[in-house]
Amino acid sequence: AAPLWVMLPLTMYAPDVSTATARAQYTGTNLLDAVEEICKAHGLGFRCVGDATDEGIALRMELLRGLDRSEGQEARSPVIFSPEFENLLSSSYVMDTTNYKNVAIVAGEGEGKTRKRATYGSASGMARREIFVDARDLSTNEGEISEDDYMAQLVARGAEKVAEHALSEAFDGEMDAGNTFTLDVDYTLGDIVTVENEYGIRKNVRISAIVEVWDADGYAAIPNFENVEV
Repeated sequence: AAPLWVMLPLTMYAPDVSTATARAQYTGTNLLDAVEEICKAHGLGFRCVGDATDEGIALRMELLRGLDRSEGQEARSPVIFSPEFENLLSSSYVMDTTNYKNVAIVAGEGEGKTRKRATYGSASGMARREIFVDARDLSTNEGEISEDDYMAQLVARGAEKVAEHALSEAFDGEMDAGNTFTLDVDYTLGDIVTVENEYGIRKNVRISAIVEVWDADGYAAIPNFENVEV
């Protein structure tokens, strides 16, 4: 099968993000799976929006990236959820390092010593967790793709595989939606915030989902977090 080229202009709906381009090449891969892999590797989200036209509905794809509202950055006011500020009602934290990798050795086309290779990640010593990636499906198409572009594709494949083997940290909690910060005003879905639980575990996390509940006890916002490095 002919390779599937995916070139996404990373024009984000956030005021502090410049335009960039991600290059990737897939063979026999579902387009949705390919886009999800690319977005995960770059900390992005996406959605399809329907625009009304004279011919009907035209679908438009938008790439989204939340804002960094964690402690330490100076671009905007930090958002911190902690029992200390009485805005984190409960939390649970689980960490799993079983499948964790932080360096990818990616081998592309060629044989033996002439096989093209690239490395993603810079960890060293005891902190280095390597994974070998067989990217023989990536091809220069007999010179149609430049050497620089091809090596960039190998590095991008390495980034995707490292993202698939990220440190597994589950940090869930129930926030007090009426105290300190307001959803969709001070923070929103996709933003990076800081969370500290009652045991002093403090992490910068991305809000990957929010469940809003209205019941007899009132309103509650229950987020799901993804660990991020900031």
